[in-house]
Parts: sequence; C-alpha cells; structure tokens
Amino acid sequence: MPAGEVGMSVGGPMAGEHGAAMVALLFLPVALMAGLTLVEGAARSGSAAAARLRLALQETPAAARLALLGMLVSAAVHLGLAPGHLAEDPVLGALFVLDGAALGAVAAWSLVRPRAGWRLAGAVLLLAGVLAYAGYVVTGAESADAVGVATKVVELAALGLLALPGRLAAPHPSRHFGGQTR
Repeated sequence: MPAGEVGMSVGGPMAGEHGAAMVALLFLPVALMAGLTLVEGAARSGSAAAARLRLALQETPAAARLALLGMLVSAAVHLGLAPGHLAEDPVLGALFVLDGAALGAVAAWSLVRPRAGWRLAGAVLLLAGVLAYAGYVVTGAESADAVGVATKVVELAALGLLALPGRLAAPHPSRHFGGQTR
C-alpha cells in the first residue's frame, strides 16, 4: 500500500508483521495471569518478596494499574513487530526492541522499586513513541494502519493516566516491594 494511505493490505489487516504483533498481544493476558498466579502462590507459600509484590499490586491505584497495562500492551506490540522490522530496517527494528524492553522495564520498576521517576520515564517513552509514529506517517516513511493507530490510542490513554493529579493516581502509603512507598 502506498505511503500515506489508510486501509487494508492484500492478505488482510493482520498479514505479515502485524499478525506477529497481534499474536504477541494475545499472549499478554496469558503471561500476566501466569505471573500473577506465581506471585500469589509464592506469597501464600511464605515468600516475603512475593508478599510485598502482591501488596504493591493491590495498593497500586487503578489509574496507575491501567497505565501499566497500557505500557505492557505497547511493549507487546512493539516486541511482536520487531522481528519483521529487523529484517527490513535493522535500525527501526532495534528501536522497536528497545522501546518494548524499556516500557516493560518501567512497568516492572513501578512495582518492584516504586521510587519517584517511573511515571516520568513511562510518559517520556510513550510520548516518544507517539511522536515517532506520527513523524513516520507524516513524512510518508510509513503508512498509518489499524495496528499502529490502535497502539498509539492505547499509548495516549496510558500517558493521560500517568499525568493524573497525585491524589487520583497516588496509592495508599504502605510497605512496598523494596521497602519504599510511592
């Protein structure tokens, strides 16, 4: 499809590299549930670290949890797109890997080491991704597609949640993983 056109490509909207991104996105809930089940099981078995992580998850406000989910959705999509982009454009593919890994790391940071700065780091990564995609589309380097636009909508929503005032986004003070409060 020529650059600048929005629509479906031959082979359907999920053909090729976008299919890989959607498969990665479909595995995200499975991975999250497996991780939460492991944390819960370890906490019930007496693991102090797992109990602290469980408490951190429980006391993280809904807005922050939704922002984390948005970052993880973006990370899954970018990591799913990376192999196809690495073959076509190694620099862009590497940027997809770095973005996905960085978003995943910030999401983990927010729970494991909840110190000031994770919100700003997440916001910078999300905003950079949105602006980079917009730049690629505006310059014609890439055409807008359903996966890209949907991912950017999720990222903008997560960005908005990260920007909520402290009273709406701040958790209750308590003992979190690593002994820090948010």
